[in-house]
Amino acid sequence: MKRWTTLGSWLVFLAITLAPLVPLGYVTLSRQQGVEAVFAPGAISRVHAQLACQDCHAAAWRAGRRALREDSQAVAAMDRACAQCHGGLLHAPTEPARALALAPSAARPPQVRSHNDCQVGHRVSNCAECHPEHHGPRLTLRAGDAHCIACHTDLRTTTGQRTFTGSIRNFNTDHPPFGQWRPKGLHDSGALHFNHQAHLNMNEHAVRGIGGALRRLKAQECAYCHEPDSTGRNMQPIRYEKHCADCHPLSIPLSGGNHSAETRTATEDFVRRPAPHTTPVEVRRLLQSRLSVLALQHPEFWEGETSEPEFVLPGGARVPSTPRTPRAWVAAQQASIERLLFDGAGGCRFCHVEKTERPRELGLPRYEWTSVPTRWFPHAQFSHVKHGQMQCRDCHRAGTSRQASDVLMPTIDQCKQCHQQGNSPSKARADCLECHRYHAPVLQR
Repeated sequence: MKRWTTLGSWLVFLAITLAPLVPLGYVTLSRQQGVEAVFAPGAISRVHAQLACQDCHAAAWRAGRRALREDSQAVAAMDRACAQCHGGLLHAPTEPARALALAPSAARPPQVRSHNDCQVGHRVSNCAECHPEHHGPRLTLRAGDAHCIACHTDLRTTTGQRTFTGSIRNFNTDHPPFGQWRPKGLHDSGALHFNHQAHLNMNEHAVRGIGGALRRLKAQECAYCHEPDSTGRNMQPIRYEKHCADCHPLSIPLSGGNHSAETRTATEDFVRRPAPHTTPVEVRRLLQSRLSVLALQHPEFWEGETSEPEFVLPGGARVPSTPRTPRAWVAAQQASIERLLFDGAGGCRFCHVEKTERPRELGLPRYEWTSVPTRWFPHAQFSHVKHGQMQCRDCHRAGTSRQASDVLMPTIDQCKQCHQQGNSPSKARADCLECHRYHAPVLQR
């Protein structure tokens, strides 16, 4: 009993003696290293080194709730702090400028929703769940595959059903074929006639008048039409005026007799300017306007000519010819040009598909919308610049394609030839974030 009394006395003595040293040590350390350094669990990464504690920790830390992962207010406040620099929260407005403007004060539910509203399972609590800090200056904030696999191991939706696949754990073993999520798979529903094989193997001596364009096409091949955007990631849409018009002009000849040198010059100027690549209604309107101006400026086109030649009716009655008027001349020329554009083999139908479910209105055809996809894989990221050492035909088998309906996108097996998930020194990386993004694409920063 005496021993415990002596030990207790010593403990009381030490407590009384050392208790003042705790605040004294805190004051000393805080003066030397700063108050924040005393409580910091570790050094932060270099990309965040310029930030102060309060820039991220905007709400009080309540230890009890924090331990139970129920401090939703602190979580929400910290995520809003992240959004001030990183462009917005999940499900924020899609316009980047507006998202940035709303980010500092954006209302946010206690927990961040999954990036797929139909997916259930693992719940991401906040930004730091995938991007942890205070683990050293060399820490990479790129989320690892484990965060993705936690959900994608079981792809049952909120209905209890699976959609296009049940589980995705590894790119090289169980990743589904590209485009399998589409109801019809990779199917080109575009309404367009086009032959890649013919364009890539065109003989410049077999076609007259477009030798220069064909030589450029032969020299550049795919790059003649397929041009990367400013980021080098995706290809810009094909445009008739830029990529097709040199070889496929919508020519509009004039018919008529001999004219003076002045009208011949006017005719050459008129036919040198092709018809616009727009709707048939707009083509008719613009042609009528141009022909009317030509008829008024050069009456010789229609003066002295006849709208209909003289002919004899059955029974011997003669119908005399009638003099042509500017309006009649314009109508005749326009009818001739429209037959060439809308019904000729080299006109609009050479590339476009006409709607035939009902008769033409006012004699004008209606064409199917081309609907050529601008992005085949909108849920994936790709950089053509990073693959610049490869030839286009290594991935896109265009040399043998004769139909516009052919899908010329690479298959997953082609990508696996170079990409492998893991740390293979002889293969390119294939982790989830190499091709996919968790956040809305416009909010990536």
